[in-house]
Amino acid sequence: MRKAVEYIRKAADRGHAMAQLRLANTYIEGMGGNPRDEREAARWLYQSALQKNPFALSLLGSAYLAGRGVPENGKLGFALLEVGAFYGDRDTAKMVMDFRLTGPADRIDPSDVLAYSCIAKGMSACLPPLESAS
Repeated sequence: MRKAVEYIRKAADRGHAMAQLRLANTYIEGMGGNPRDEREAARWLYQSALQKNPFALSLLGSAYLAGRGVPENGKLGFALLEVGAFYGDRDTAKMVMDFRLTGPADRIDPSDVLAYSCIAKGMSACLPPLESAS
């Protein structure tokens, strides 16, 4: 497992979005010699999300919703879930649609505007710098 994580880290350091997502998961789960570390996981999710990885977007959105490794921000969290769904995370798409039917309007309506902005302007225009977000 440690050797696999070593190779994943090399690919992540080179900017491979899926490797960044997988490395984040090692910090979320505490695997392959990596300790559980929500901030480090969020850092790698952030890098992958900048490349529009739908699963990283969804996980980073969940992190913002719960304040895990990043400051709690429901509006940004839900917007990132919407963007993750838009880019292909079908499980998150189902969850977003369910939340739209039952969730509070104060989180949903402003998040729509932010989500559309992320899609139209790109993730780097949408996400706050991680250093100031932590």
